[in-house]
Amino acid sequence: MIITNDFEVGAPLDRAWPVLLDIPRVARCLPGAQLESSDGAVHRGRMSAKIGPISATYAGTATVLEIDDDAHVVVMRLEAREARGQGNANAVLTMRLAGGDDSTR
Repeated sequence: MIITNDFEVGAPLDRAWPVLLDIPRVARCLPGAQLESSDGAVHRGRMSAKIGPISATYAGTATVLEIDDDAHVVVMRLEAREARGQGNANAVLTMRLAGGDDSTR
């Protein structure tokens, strides 16, 4: 399955790119996320989500596989297991930035 999300921020590319690479800073922007440790390219944490009456907490890792500073692309592998249950979630996340005049997409 491929899920795509696209948005624009009011900051130029040269300011947005270092923020995207700052995983602890990005984690603080994600509701329900708790970063527990960072060791180079491997980041461990928990994520809680609630959809209607169903809630779940997953513990897992986000591993940076590739950083291309010239193309402004980051590729990460996400692996998580449900904290209380047998569910799991795995994904490969590709984040790509493109600069505009005073904004970044």
